[in-house]
Amino acid sequence: MERPTEADQYLSTHGPGTKARLALYVLLYTGVRRSDAVRLGWAMVAGDWLSYQPRKTRHVRADLVHIPVLPELRAALGPAPEGERGTFLVTEFGKPYSPEGFGNRFKAWCRQAGLHHCTAHGLRKAGATFAAENGATENQLRAMYGWSSAKMPSLYTRQAQRKMLAEAGMGYIDLGRSTNPVQADESPEDAGEEVSNQNLGLDTPEELPCENSDVQMGMVPRDRIELPTRGFSIHCSTD
Repeated sequence: MERPTEADQYLSTHGPGTKARLALYVLLYTGVRRSDAVRLGWAMVAGDWLSYQPRKTRHVRADLVHIPVLPELRAALGPAPEGERGTFLVTEFGKPYSPEGFGNRFKAWCRQAGLHHCTAHGLRKAGATFAAENGATENQLRAMYGWSSAKMPSLYTRQAQRKMLAEAGMGYIDLGRSTNPVQADESPEDAGEEVSNQNLGLDTPEELPCENSDVQMGMVPRDRIELPTRGFSIHCSTD
């Protein structure tokens, strides 16, 4: 049985009906950035679909992102109030959050759950990771998260494929049933084969821009690509 995820730990602290749980559902089941999470509302919902224009790219692309309202999110939102045109997420005073205010509030909810390194932005990555591991394609991820190129979704699908291949391949590490034993005097050097990261199918440092001490500590520079993760404990310079 898999160990509980950070999302499970968060939900075990913040029960049904709380603003904290609704915030996680909005972030996870829409995949939006925090700057869009604070803008989402019933006016953007038509039937079972939510349509919005990402704030980050509004000056370069006018196209909308269309995503279905999943049952989990629909249940958390409850029935649409009659004539309600406000946002899903509001402060204790009934006003919309600012992106910065919401980010700080979500961090506080994470700390209450013992998740001191988790952020709102991390849930966007966690959702993409879950989707890729469950079989989402690059094109599906692009449509879900509003990415304009295949660069980001390919990172998630490649990582998911490696995980599945590793799971299938580890069963071959069995000394008792080797069907093609390697002779002791045979080696790539003997065969004249040059061994390198490239011909072994391993990533070179250029392909792993996040593999440094900063990332291991949870920091991702603005010009680096974030590694896929099912958790959301990441400090990111973007929203």
